[in-house]
Amino acid sequence: MTGHARFLAGRIGGGELAEVRVRVTAAGFQERDLPWAGRYGENGTHEEPELFRRLLDLATEAAGRSFTLVNFRWRRLRPGDYSLQVDDRDWPRSGADTEVLLDLSERSSEEAEVVWALELQPPWFVMPQRSGGVAVVVREPGVFRYERYLTCRMREREIVRLYLALASKGGA
Repeated sequence: MTGHARFLAGRIGGGELAEVRVRVTAAGFQERDLPWAGRYGENGTHEEPELFRRLLDLATEAAGRSFTLVNFRWRRLRPGDYSLQVDDRDWPRSGADTEVLLDLSERSSEEAEVVWALELQPPWFVMPQRSGGVAVVVREPGVFRYERYLTCRMREREIVRLYLALASKGGA
């Protein structure tokens, strides 16, 4: 088994997403451009405690167990941005066993899907880029994540996502 995942739609309203997106954008993103790993903006310091709590509750509901927050990252993709499996290399050392992803983008697209797969294997879970979409992914060793390319067809569009790394209380 490689883990299991659930996609939850419509759990967080568009108005709330917009408010959080404005705050995290105002906090800023550090640009990352490593051709072998990924290109995107990232913020690992802006906290949204109420949103984090709600996502922890969703993870508990979806996975049937309680979690603690290990760390978080906000990510912004613009046309041409992506991340590769090698960019996910710190996951096994994080102590986390479950990941929650929230898409805070203004609009949905058919691009920049998030993919979880065993290294060098076909994907076992693909999350479409859907504004307000939440994925809860229980990751076993050897499962990596990457984000597909956001093409120039998206013009000025930005994709904003929040990743939470969670550890099961009392172990997996």
